Amino acid sequence: MASTKDATIQLLPYQPTYLQALSDFSSGSFQDTYASYNTPEDMAAYVSEYFTPEAWHTQLTAEGNQVLLAISDGAIVGYIYYKETLTPEPESGKQAIQVERLYVAPECKGSGLGRK
Repeated sequence: MASTKDATIQLLPYQPTYLQALSDFSSGSFQDTYASYNTPEDMAAYVSEYFTPEAWHTQLTAEGNQVLLAISDGAIVGYIYYKETLTPEPESGKQAIQVERLYVAPECKGSGLGRK
């Protein structure tokens, strides 16, 4: 478990019971981060393609894709979405991970949660 000054945070592998919560948290985090750089139409299109429960289900059933959730008081306060892969040239063939997304709730920023 990780701890912030206000709450204890559990780091848990994704489970299907968190699908809707992951969709809601990831969509909100993405919009909070990027809305000022995009049109509302572009934001809506991207969110509907990548952050709906159906989109997450597709992403998480693909081989090698993983999500680790940060949970506090039953709510998601952060997540990392990564892919297990192999390294490219010149180190090709070695096991590696590729981080696709890493988000932390505003109240947890600066707590070191993203480094856990």
